[in-house]
Order: sequence, then structure tokens, then C-alpha cells
Amino acid sequence: MTTFSSQVEAISTLVLEQSRQDHFAGYDPFDGLNGKLFEWLPGLKSGIFGLAWIQFFKQSPINFRPLLGVPKRRNPKGIGLFIPLCQDSCPVQCR
Repeated sequence: MTTFSSQVEAISTLVLEQSRQDHFAGYDPFDGLNGKLFEWLPGLKSGIFGLAWIQFFKQSPINFRPLLGVPKRRNPKGIGLFIPLCQDSCPVQCR
């Protein structure tokens, strides 16, 4: 039988390894406007179309971001959440 702390450590290790593979970058709920479409047609960002586009990305059960050219980016708050995992007192190391 596994203990709660060993399960937390296993999950932390898994999340940390996946994040390393992605270079600590990921998608944001509001990043739909960062796609290639809006580089070509920046006027579409404002108004109803921009709002509808954001809601489409937020509400869709399918991740269309890779298909539509929305890049993964680093988020300062997200990086800050990894700091406790990277401290010397933690069994999981970021190196």
C-alpha cells in the first residue's frame, strides 16, 4: 500500500519531468489571440470576434492551439509554482 506522501512525490516527479520536456512553457486560457491568424489580421483581435475567439479556445474540449499556430509560452506565475520543487529541501531536484 502506498502512502499519501509517496503518491505526492511520484506526481511531483512526473509533473516536473513533463514540464522540463516542455521547457516550463505551456498554454494559457487567454492565449488564443497569440496565433498566426492574428499576426496576419491584427484588426480581428478587437471587438466581438476577438472575444468569441478567446471563449472558443477556453471552452473547447479539443486543444486547437497547435493546429492554429498558438505557441506555448512561459508564464512567470507558473514558473514560480515550480520553485518549491527546486529547493534543496525537496527530494525532487531541477537540474
